[in-house]
Amino acid sequence: MRWIWILFMIASAIFAVFQARALLDQFVLNQATTQVQGIVTRSDAQSPRHRVHGRVWITFTYEYNGARYESERIYAADCILLMEGPKYQELAARFAAGSSVSVWVSDRAPEKGFLLKGSRAEPFAFFLLACMSVVSFGMGALPQARKVSMTLVRGVTPALWELRSASSVRARWLTKLLGGGVLLALTLLVGIYGWVSVSQEDRNKLWLLLPAALASLYAAGYMLVSGGGLWYSRHAASMRVMVDRVRARRGEPLRIVVERSVRKSAAVQAVDVTLRCDKPVGKQYELLWSKTAQVMDAEKISAAKRDVVRAVATFVVPVEMPPSNNDEDGQPAMWSVYVHTHAKGPDPSESWEIPVD
Repeated sequence: MRWIWILFMIASAIFAVFQARALLDQFVLNQATTQVQGIVTRSDAQSPRHRVHGRVWITFTYEYNGARYESERIYAADCILLMEGPKYQELAARFAAGSSVSVWVSDRAPEKGFLLKGSRAEPFAFFLLACMSVVSFGMGALPQARKVSMTLVRGVTPALWELRSASSVRARWLTKLLGGGVLLALTLLVGIYGWVSVSQEDRNKLWLLLPAALASLYAAGYMLVSGGGLWYSRHAASMRVMVDRVRARRGEPLRIVVERSVRKSAAVQAVDVTLRCDKPVGKQYELLWSKTAQVMDAEKISAAKRDVVRAVATFVVPVEMPPSNNDEDGQPAMWSVYVHTHAKGPDPSESWEIPVD
């Protein structure tokens, strides 16, 4: 499933690059101060059946610095213009075929001559929507922090192995905060500049820019809030999960030790430790077995800045359940540990995967 998010993110990024190029053209070409005379070779206006919008095609030729050019740009960023009401017919009549026109030409791109100065609303709106899509699909493409590796805890008797994350949680909240901040800055910059710079002839298209800016602001806010919440949960409620076996065995007891940091004033009512077995069915998982142990008398250990709550739960792995490598159908089963703490404050609510033989 993750590769689908990655493909959508790449497609959105390519679309964003094209829209950024259109915005750059619009900004650079509108700085042109040179006008030359040209001749309109084609002027065509077409309307769909509902006759609310119409498209205008205008082609013209001009000479600049001894070279002859042909262009279809009415505004700096567009070749084909979509307008409402009778304006498209008025524009086609204004630049009729065979008429002489004044063409704005930029020294940076003389081949991109255009007829009217001013900014269009569509590139601003499409650029914001593309950036929002990149960020949104990028969130889906982020790897989930699944606990798969083990590290021996030193100085503990009997021996315990800590389940560690294969993907960095720090990278996840940093990515969310950075992506949300960049998207917020782009939305404010592009949205405000687009709102004040759109030409008078295209003011009726601002309805495209407003919802795009609001959707982009929502995505940026969600990224910042989720990234900040993830950072807070990892710093204010860090959690360790340890087991007494490198690989659990079916039919034998498995001891799970959970340690979570809490505020000194926080009261912990109970700690729920769940061991479950899931089997992949297509792209989803089917629950085969699950058992929850609620530890009511969790031990509270005082520390310098924060207290640590320690809960110990013991499970007997059922013999009839499949191992985590391959079962009789040739499909690997996934054994996981879930922890929920009944206390005030954030709960990381993560899962830890463990191997079972």
